[in-house]
Amino acid sequence: MRSISWLPLLLAAGCAHTPAPHPAQWTYDGETGPAHWGELVPACAKPRQSPIDLGGAVHKPLPAIAVHYQPSHFTVVNDGHNIVANAAPGSFIEVGGVRHELTQFHFHHPSEHVIDGKHYPLELHVVNKSAAGELDVLAVFVREGAENATLAPLFAALPVKGGQLPLDNLQPAALLPSVQAYYTYTGTLTVPPCSETHWLVLPDAIEVSAAQIAAFDARISHNNRPLQPTEGRDVSTTP
Repeated sequence: MRSISWLPLLLAAGCAHTPAPHPAQWTYDGETGPAHWGELVPACAKPRQSPIDLGGAVHKPLPAIAVHYQPSHFTVVNDGHNIVANAAPGSFIEVGGVRHELTQFHFHHPSEHVIDGKHYPLELHVVNKSAAGELDVLAVFVREGAENATLAPLFAALPVKGGQLPLDNLQPAALLPSVQAYYTYTGTLTVPPCSETHWLVLPDAIEVSAAQIAAFDARISHNNRPLQPTEGRDVSTTP
């Protein structure tokens, strides 16, 4: 992992997911599933892939994440792999003085990252991209609990494959728990094209209801990449 100076820790590339379809055919099952992505997209066979188990991270001082997300319009699409909410311009995060513009958010079912082996029903990836093209992805664990009012309009009308849903005045900052604590490491998108990504994984989970999880499952039954080897990477977390 590069030194903290790269940081300005997590759906326009993608999760990790890319908003533009990759030309190679890939799925989550069978001969085009995750075990074969490296044959379809060579970058997915390179070392230091994501997701990983974040257990055993080293505590150290890390720069604060400044969230500057504004209520805005999102265009939600079902691309067959995921439900992707593409953001209108104007929202961004800053970490270590570097600005990354919000491009989109999406979910994985069940979660992709784990901490000491613990999975959650969903994992939210909020994708941010710098002017230089570097990706910072905020990853948020999602547990079953109360209905999520911010996401209610989305989960009530999740589009079918190939469909779209316009969402106005959605506040992406309301999707985040506290950003004071996080895990960070360098990895890749968790889907093709497996581009290099800097992950900011928040340990605190948000809640959605059982009905909202079931609604997502009805559209996307599973879309999580299996855990990848840590390969001695430096995984850091706040004290």
